[in-house]
Amino acid sequence: MTSVRPPIPKWLWIVGIVVLIGLVAQCAGRGIRDKSSSPSASSSSASTSESTTTASAKPVKATRAIPGPLNLIQQKWGIKVNAVDIGRYIVDGVDNERAIFDSGNWRIVAQCDYMLDNTLNVGVIKTEEFAIIQQANQGKSIMENFFISVLDCPADKMVPAESTTATATRTSESPAPSTRPAPTNDQVKQAFQAYIDERSSSGVMMAWSVTSVTVADGVVTVTADPAPVVLETSPFQNLAEFFGTPVVFNSDEGIWLRETVQRVDVVDTSGQSLGSMTAAELNKKATG
Repeated sequence: MTSVRPPIPKWLWIVGIVVLIGLVAQCAGRGIRDKSSSPSASSSSASTSESTTTASAKPVKATRAIPGPLNLIQQKWGIKVNAVDIGRYIVDGVDNERAIFDSGNWRIVAQCDYMLDNTLNVGVIKTEEFAIIQQANQGKSIMENFFISVLDCPADKMVPAESTTATATRTSESPAPSTRPAPTNDQVKQAFQAYIDERSSSGVMMAWSVTSVTVADGVVTVTADPAPVVLETSPFQNLAEFFGTPVVFNSDEGIWLRETVQRVDVVDTSGQSLGSMTAAELNKKATG
């Protein structure tokens, strides 16, 4: 005799359906949460935040760094400097961009007019190359920042065109007189000694040979005791060209120092001259 199952109550069907719907909803919610917390979503969020930060950064007018040593500019101003070798545009025999390992042996010869995020983009060449250009009276284009055209200057592009035009006009004009009081003898000595120390720390043997620096009546006297081989291999026939660098250019500091410095003399330990030039001669030779 066949037995017959009793029918399943309707209320039990309803309870089962409700439970099933709840489970499906819970699984769907977990999937959405997992997706929102995935690495790709986090990466997208971080990227958006970074883009917002970059977009909110504003360009800041850069102080003139030309023709300062690369390492000194970074130490003195406390800014980040992105440097690129532009020797292939300026120096004969240089065909490729070179890596910059020792910042003390490079000179800034081009710079962007504006900084972004406290970072200044500059173009550099080696110090000895800069000395040769200076000696050949070809420094004017460098002082006028002619080679800015080979640099990537994103901050400059964010500034209205009239501002950059005005900057270019000011660069080519004669430098404005300094508003600071003329430097004292001690301040002049400190400036020259800082330059000698920087060159010495970069391994320049001529700077190693300096025994004293004195300043009196507008004359800076550098006493040095270079070995004969150092004199023979020096690119300078007149050592005042090398030691007179602090007053050579139309930077703010150069203009200021020339208010006191009239001449630079270099002598050996016996008092014999190793070179002498007036500040005006040094400035004209470097800037044309």
